[in-house]
Amino acid sequence: MEKIEILNNLENKLRNVEKEYNSIYIGDLKISNDNIEKIELEKNKILEELNLLEDEMKKANIFTKISLKLKIIDKKSKLKILDLSLKEEKDKFLSENKEIVKEYNQKLKKRENLQKEINKIKDKINKVKSKKFLCAKDFIFVEGGKYEKGEVFDIEVCKYPTTQKMWLEVMKINPSAFKGYNRPVEQVSWWDALKFCNKLSEKYGLEPVYDLSESSEEILSIRELDGKIVNPERVNFKNTEGFRLPTELEWEWFARGGQKAIDEGTFNTYIYSGSNNFDEVAWCAENTGVRDEGCCVKGGSTQDVGLKKPNQLGLYDCSGNVWEWCYNASEDIEKEKLYVKPLDSFKYKRTRGGCWRGDGVYCSVFTSYHSALATEAYYVRGFRVVRTV
Repeated sequence: MEKIEILNNLENKLRNVEKEYNSIYIGDLKISNDNIEKIELEKNKILEELNLLEDEMKKANIFTKISLKLKIIDKKSKLKILDLSLKEEKDKFLSENKEIVKEYNQKLKKRENLQKEINKIKDKINKVKSKKFLCAKDFIFVEGGKYEKGEVFDIEVCKYPTTQKMWLEVMKINPSAFKGYNRPVEQVSWWDALKFCNKLSEKYGLEPVYDLSESSEEILSIRELDGKIVNPERVNFKNTEGFRLPTELEWEWFARGGQKAIDEGTFNTYIYSGSNNFDEVAWCAENTGVRDEGCCVKGGSTQDVGLKKPNQLGLYDCSGNVWEWCYNASEDIEKEKLYVKPLDSFKYKRTRGGCWRGDGVYCSVFTSYHSALATEAYYVRGFRVVRTV
């Protein structure tokens, strides 16, 4: 999604919310009856008299001041009594008109919530205007947000798993077992995916995320935008701009449809990415020609990307085709953490989404126990790239 399209969508949303906000007229809640009006008139009369007495006090001599002081005390005592009477009458009015008060408070609360949403959209518009978007046709802007496993910030996500065409344009040599420009690249290790991300960043003039100078020893560092080289366990990907692998937290956010799915009510209800029927959205053993011949499994292959139905965000093949490498090591997503740090050992890395050779059940967006050696390249694994915006 291009920057101009994102801004147009946000501005349309802002107009609709502002229209709804303006349609809710509440005015002031009128708490009044004959008794209340009578008390308020009497109170205003005493206040006027009190102001006159206080003005006289400023000009009076010492003998007159004593008399005026007594009158002022008397007036203030009457005011206190009237205030108590007024409070009692207003409380009585509120208890006798509960439905009116309830309706008023509901409208007030709705306007407050709409004002918060208006402020949020305006803030989002300002952020989008200041951000650097690639505006590439194969990338989709994914709004950040919170869900039960943590918080995700705004990212751009490739519509498809990295295809062999994308790979060849950057890396020149195709390692895939099942050849086809529009098929996902596979037989790439986690480390191979990091190298691709860095080269793609350089191609677009972005600061590469990964410091791979010691990758032969399986040692990784992260380059942040301020020039700092940081430990991979302490990285804040918000401080990067280049292409990278998604964290598992991010992967699950966009695979489940992100904020759009939350708004539509499908974030927790779809088992697969965009559907409850894996055949609609995923290439897996049940529909790729895989045969179980007892002693072994034969047949089947990857398929061209983008042939199945996309998810709520317009992302294809998050379920099935190839398992997708994530940045994280093989540990569970920690709740309330922005991004999950990897383990000290870089041996095993999480993969998500299922693949062409596995059963459809493994294509669930909730399945998060699959991992593989970071150095291992296999024909069921590929990856998808993201970047912070």
